[in-house]
Amino acid sequence: MTSLLSRIGRHALTAEVSRELSGRCRWTPGCAVAVGCSGGVDSCVLLAACAAISRRRSSRGRVIAVHVHHHLRPDADADAAHVATLAGELGIAFVRRDVYPKRRGRGLADDARELRHAALLDAAREAGANHIALAHHADDRLETLLMHLGRGTGLRGLGSIPWSRPAARGSRVRIVRPMLGLTRADIEACARSVGMAWQEDPGNADPATARGLLRTHVIPALRARWPKIAQRASSAADGARAGLRAGREWSTAQAAGAPPTRTMLRAAGPDLGCLAIDAWLRDHGVRATWMQVVRIARASVDDACEPRTYL
Repeated sequence: MTSLLSRIGRHALTAEVSRELSGRCRWTPGCAVAVGCSGGVDSCVLLAACAAISRRRSSRGRVIAVHVHHHLRPDADADAAHVATLAGELGIAFVRRDVYPKRRGRGLADDARELRHAALLDAAREAGANHIALAHHADDRLETLLMHLGRGTGLRGLGSIPWSRPAARGSRVRIVRPMLGLTRADIEACARSVGMAWQEDPGNADPATARGLLRTHVIPALRARWPKIAQRASSAADGARAGLRAGREWSTAQAAGAPPTRTMLRAAGPDLGCLAIDAWLRDHGVRATWMQVVRIARASVDDACEPRTYL
């Protein structure tokens, strides 16, 4: 009987992950990668695929399974135990980080996300990994895009969930997502075909949450009408990010590090003007929503707009 590592190594999904790791994710063969693994099907498949890729002669990298325990669910201990068992079966190192989110700031989910991110980055640095691989996929992109549309957004929100980005400002560690071109159905089919077990989080389908509502009611109806909607959303996000990058490059070349001028904004038009302001604010460490950026852009070209306080 072949091992799980052998079975996943021969699967087409692993070939896709390998292509995206070395392509859009800019992973360098031979470098260590920390895989964030919650115990769910998406991250378990990614962990196994990365472990199989690392064994290839052309790759030869080290993979570390990192599980962040949030202490929010009664069955969270079972998730941690499952990831530890899977890592042992794959022959890779297992690291557990414990965090304790609280209802502060923007809410429990946001606090959990920030603590998880910090824990993953800390574990990657400790292990000498220059990449953190996460298991977001095309359906995640579709859900995020729909939520951003509902709240109001521009190119920055439409280009949600990038393939690769720095884990923190100035950090050499990068967060990579090599499964953005795959759907949840693709990943579950792979897991079943190789005989992989995973943990289910019942909260993911809770219609009381925005994401749960989309998963249980909205997206199934959309997919029934447009079966490829998740893949289309992922491609649209790539296009939006390309436009955002082009706009920022334009604004940097025009302003040479100075704030965008009224003349520049009027010449650029509303879309490029918003991108120029957004780029300048982000370069100077100012966080603003897209709607705030739009209001700044409108006020900047309006001679009569007072007062000049926008955030």
